Amino acid sequence: MKRALFLIFALVALLLGGLGVVNELRILQRAHASASWPVVKGVFQTVKANNNSPRSTPGKWLAVHYAYEVNGVRYASHSLWPPATLSGMSESEVDRLALQWTSGGPALVSYDPADHAASAVLPGLVPGMIGNLLLALAAFAGGAVMLYLEWPRKAKPRPNT
Repeated sequence: MKRALFLIFALVALLLGGLGVVNELRILQRAHASASWPVVKGVFQTVKANNNSPRSTPGKWLAVHYAYEVNGVRYASHSLWPPATLSGMSESEVDRLALQWTSGGPALVSYDPADHAASAVLPGLVPGMIGNLLLALAAFAGGAVMLYLEWPRKAKPRPNT
C-alpha cells in the first residue's frame, strides 16, 4: 500500500511539475516578446507601495493603475509585467519606482499589437520571473526520479547451479 501511494505521489508531482513548466515557459516567452511591443504614452492613475501583500508572501509590493490610448480606443490596466505578476521586485526597487512614478504622471506603456488591452509598464524579462520555473522543474524532476527509483522492475532470473 505504501508503495502504491508513493507511486501515485510521484505521478502527481511529475504531472503538476510538467504542467507548471509548460505554463511558466509560456509566461517567460510572453515576457520576452513584450520587449519588442509598441510603446505609447499613458497616465498613471494610482501608484502605491504597499506593505500588506495580497498574497501570503511578506514584504512590499507595487500597485499601479494606468490608462493609455491606442488607435483612439482608451484602455486601462494594472499590469506591471506582461504576465501581470507581482513578484520579482526588491523592496528598494518598489520604493524607487513609487518615487519615480506618480499618480497623474506619465507612463510609458508597452502593449501587445495582437491584443491592445494587454499591456505592461515593465516589459521584458526580469530575473525574478525564473523562480517559478525552477520550482516547477524541481517538482517535475523529483517526480521523475521517484518514479524511476520505485517503478516495478522485472526480476533477473537466477542461474541454476
